[in-house]
Amino acid sequence: DDITNGFVYSINNEECEKGFISIEYNSILDKYFRNGIEENKKDGWIDKVYSSSNIQRKIEKDWKMVYLSRKKLNNNGIISWFIQFKSEQEQFYQFHRINIQCPSTTFDQYAQVICQLQIGDQQFIDLPQNSNSSFEYIIDEKINSLSNTRITFKIILTSSNDNNDDNAWQKVQLFRQSIEQISDDDQSHFLKINATIIKKHSN
Repeated sequence: DDITNGFVYSINNEECEKGFISIEYNSILDKYFRNGIEENKKDGWIDKVYSSSNIQRKIEKDWKMVYLSRKKLNNNGIISWFIQFKSEQEQFYQFHRINIQCPSTTFDQYAQVICQLQIGDQQFIDLPQNSNSSFEYIIDEKINSLSNTRITFKIILTSSNDNNDDNAWQKVQLFRQSIEQISDDDQSHFLKINATIIKKHSN
């Protein structure tokens, strides 16, 4: 079930000039948006994923809800997205302010969502799970290194009750939303990864 789709969001020149990239995933449409523009859909959520393991998109016909969850018990669900500059951009630009919205729902005290932001190859930041599931991280622009040119956002879905609950896979969900939702304005269930781009200080 391990999928290494290997999709990389590669920053384009227009994004460098505007100083911004915005990535969104809408679980109802099962589509991605980049800078507000709908991306071509092939298979859905997996299209723009860097890697995933034991993840599915689930539609509940009875409750009329849709979300991403684990597929099966006794394995964590893992999903990640990767953003980087092209090699010719790395010496001139870097990421600065990263804003992430990652709505999740847990249905018992055993279920857990772990969100991690990785800057470059080393620095892992565990994002606190708060009520509105949004987080901001600012990269120190004085640190002039290649690590500021790569971002990985990773989510781990887990439960400590798999041995006792056959439905534990379903007790932790991402981007849960009613499939009957009418309003296009409500983006509270979206995954959002926004990053500002700044020019590097010349040494």
